[in-house]
Amino acid sequence: MCGLNVIFGESSGSSDRIRDMNEVIRHRGPDNEDFLVFKYCALGHVRLSIIDANSISDQPMMSNCGRYYLVFNGEIYNYQELRCGLEYEFKTRSDTEVLLALYIRHGSDMLRFLNGMFSFVIYDSLLNELFVARDRFGIKPLYYYADGKRMVLSSEVRAILKSRYSSKVLNVEKLDEYLEYQTVISNHTCVEDIKVFPVASYARVCFRDGKINLVNNVYWRFSDYVNINGNLGFFDAQDLIHEKLMKSIEYNKISDVGIGVFLSGGVDSSLLTALFSQEMNRINTFNVSFDNKEFSEAHYARKISDLYQSTHHEYVVDHSEIHSNLEKDLRTYDLPSGDGY
Repeated sequence: MCGLNVIFGESSGSSDRIRDMNEVIRHRGPDNEDFLVFKYCALGHVRLSIIDANSISDQPMMSNCGRYYLVFNGEIYNYQELRCGLEYEFKTRSDTEVLLALYIRHGSDMLRFLNGMFSFVIYDSLLNELFVARDRFGIKPLYYYADGKRMVLSSEVRAILKSRYSSKVLNVEKLDEYLEYQTVISNHTCVEDIKVFPVASYARVCFRDGKINLVNNVYWRFSDYVNINGNLGFFDAQDLIHEKLMKSIEYNKISDVGIGVFLSGGVDSSLLTALFSQEMNRINTFNVSFDNKEFSEAHYARKISDLYQSTHHEYVVDHSEIHSNLEKDLRTYDLPSGDGY
């Protein structure tokens, strides 16, 4: 988990604002923090190092030609395959640099090649233009504020509030919506002038004649893929699911830091533990449970851990800890949540 911040447009070249925005999301990236300021653009990033932990892969990252600058939150699972097909003088082993090279080669068409979870912003310093993109299912967050003269983007709402551009006015209509559905629908937040960047979309943002021009495009629709394998028989579907899961595990094994499975004891995490155990020796599994045995599922996780001989780590949260951290925990949410996510 990393975090990005961008201020683009009039009076955006402020090191104080972008520094303050970085500071408020520092918890997302304890390994490095940095920013760059141009006349009409400021880019900030905080990094949690997963792939190529070397400082040469820190962000904002500049292309070899010095024209493009990237801030990126996420992981591109197929970056090694993509890297092999690109004529680019790579200086790092990171998926970040692959994104830059892919954009230089393909422009917005780059998105069709990506297998991963991501939100990223590329600044073209020659055209004074942003390219903004978010993954197909919105796994990685991205919020924005736009007032006609500037655009502010961030991985968290709190950073946009810290930019001091937002009015901080409560969106009462969306608050009613949350109370009814326990979520805020569509691309809105509970702050009136802060919105969610749409999933499976990209935008080109330019600053011309003192105004921000935003052109948004959808690059993928789930409905286009729903019936592709609709005529599969049971066993063929079973084989296809297994194939996809194993490919996903193969991608997720790529890391320069330790790998583990969050093992709740349910079907999904137990299946992942089983499949990972086929590919790796003595994996680490982690379980968080409650001291109330009536609701704890820790015993299921222990059974799976014993079965696949994982190195199991169990953390028990008691009532006093929940109460003492309640205010802190609530502050970690950018948006109110009815289910804890």
